Amino acid sequence: MVGEITRSPWPRIPADTDLAHLKRWRGQRIPAHAQHQARLEHQTHAHTVTITERRTPRDPDDGSEWTSRPLAQRRHSLHGWRLHWADSNSRWQVIHDVPTATDLTPPLKVIDDPDQPPFLG
Repeated sequence: MVGEITRSPWPRIPADTDLAHLKRWRGQRIPAHAQHQARLEHQTHAHTVTITERRTPRDPDDGSEWTSRPLAQRRHSLHGWRLHWADSNSRWQVIHDVPTATDLTPPLKVIDDPDQPPFLG
């Protein structure tokens, strides 16, 4: 019908403002004196944003690459963004105690909370 607004059934991609906030958060999370040894990165794919912790090799002389550990993932559904964590098998598990959010930023406080399961704490 003309003039009728319909809602897309497909999950949305993250807004540029959400990703800019995430980038600022990443930059503040690792202290300046440690940024040559560790960093946080994020990747987006469709309706998913994955935050990864990267660390330098234990022995830089052996030519090893930086290691990666999946830290958190936000997935968007028709209900909003849900926060997930990676279990010991690197499978993503939803955190049911964290409510669905309309943007990416509220879960960053959860990730920073040392009382929350297996994030940076």
